[in-house]
Amino acid sequence: MKPAKGNQRIAVPAYFTSRAWVEADFGHAHLFDTRRGRLLFKALEPLFHLFGFLGPAVRLHNEYLFVRHYAFEERLRQLLPSCIVEIGAGLSPRGIAFACADPDLRYIEVDLPNMVAAKRRTLGSFQTPPNYFLGTADLLAQDLIDSLPEMPRPGDHVVVVTEGVTDYFNMSEKRTAFHNICSLLRAQGGGHYLLEIYAREHFPNLPLVTPTFLRALGHVVGRSFDERLFELVDDACRFLIDCGFDTATELDLAELNTSIYQPPVEDCTFRIVEAVV
Repeated sequence: MKPAKGNQRIAVPAYFTSRAWVEADFGHAHLFDTRRGRLLFKALEPLFHLFGFLGPAVRLHNEYLFVRHYAFEERLRQLLPSCIVEIGAGLSPRGIAFACADPDLRYIEVDLPNMVAAKRRTLGSFQTPPNYFLGTADLLAQDLIDSLPEMPRPGDHVVVVTEGVTDYFNMSEKRTAFHNICSLLRAQGGGHYLLEIYAREHFPNLPLVTPTFLRALGHVVGRSFDERLFELVDDACRFLIDCGFDTATELDLAELNTSIYQPPVEDCTFRIVEAVV
C-alpha cells in the first residue's frame, strides 16, 4: 500500500468531535467515546466560555458543531441515497447509525490508516451491520476510487460526504480532492457531494479573533491556515464547478437545522455546500 499523503495530525480534532457527538446524543456515538476525547472536550469547553466575550462563534462553538453534524444528516435524509461514501469520517458514528437504521442503504466510510485503526480499536467487539464498509483511502491519492473498501453499485444514487475535512487542505490539495470526488461521481453516472465551507466572510469581524483562532488551530493540526480558506462561499462554489462539478450551491442552514440547538445562523462561521454531477 502506498503511504498516505494526508495530514496524520488532523486526527486530533477527531477525538474532540467524537466526544461532542456523545454530548449531543447522536446515535451510536457511545461506541467512539474515548478517554482522549473526553479529556480534550473537558479541557477545551471552559475555554470557549472564558473567551465567549469574543462573540457567539466562540461562546457557542459546540452548539455550532452539533448543528453542522445535524445539518449534514438532515440533508442526507432529504436526498434518500442508496449509497453514501463518507471520506475522512474520523470517529463519527454516522455511518453505523445510518446503516443500522436502513438495511437497504450501503454506507462506505474511509479515512487514513491511523484513523481507521483507531476507529476499529474503539469498536472492539461491536458487530457492524453488513451494509457498513470501513476501510482506508486517501482523498488526495490518484487511486482514491480503486482503494475504496466497497464500490457503489451500478444505478446507485450516490452521495459523497466530507465533514470537517477539506478546509484543512491548501488550494492545490482542494483541487485534487474535489477532482477525485467529481471523478468518483461521474463514474457512477452522477450524484451529490456535501461539504462545509468556512469562508472568511463569516468569521467574526474582530481584528484579533480570526488570526488568533486560526493560528491556534494550525498548531493543533500541524498546518498553517493562511492560504487555506476561501474569502467567500461563492468563491468555493465557483472553484467546485471549475473542478468539474455541474453545479455548486449553498444550502439553507436554518432549514437544515432540525435540532434542539438553535444558535444564531448569522454568527455561524460555516455554510453547507452541495455540488452536483
